[in-house]
Amino acid sequence: MSSTVVPFVRMLIPCRKAELTGVEPDQDYVLTGPLTVIDQPVVPKSDDPKNVPRVDVSIFALLSGGVGMTEIQMEVRYSSDDRSYRTIGWSPVIEVGFTTENRGVSTLNLHFEFPKLPVKSAGLYEFRFVTPSGEELPGQRGEIRILSDTW
Repeated sequence: MSSTVVPFVRMLIPCRKAELTGVEPDQDYVLTGPLTVIDQPVVPKSDDPKNVPRVDVSIFALLSGGVGMTEIQMEVRYSSDDRSYRTIGWSPVIEVGFTTENRGVSTLNLHFEFPKLPVKSAGLYEFRFVTPSGEELPGQRGEIRILSDTW
C-alpha cells in the first residue's frame, strides 16, 4: 500500500534573486539580496488601475520528509493590520516527489520567481506552500514587510 506524506518546509527565503549555478551533480543556489523589509516603490500618479508599485521577488525553499508524489504551489498573501489575509498571487502548480527509501535523508531545493509582484499597500506580504486543495505544507513561511514612504 502506497501512502503520501506532504513534505516539510525546512527553509523559505525571499530574496532579490535565487540562481542555480554549476553543473550537475555539483550545483548550488546563490541567493542575492535576502529580503525582510523594503520601501514601497514610488510610481507616477495615474488613473490606470494597473499602475501600482511592484517588486521583483525570488523565493528559495528547502523541502524534506515527504513520501510519494505531491502537487504543490506557492501562495502569496497580503496581511492587513487586522491580520486578515488576501491572496494576491500564485505560482504554477508543480509536482514534487520523495521515495520511501530516502525519506529521512532526501531534500529538495526549489526556487520560484515573482517578477513585478504588485505591492499596492504597505504591510506584510507572506509566501507559503499549499496543495491545490488548499492544505498548507507544515514548516516555515516567508515574509516581507513593505514600508510606506510616509512611515
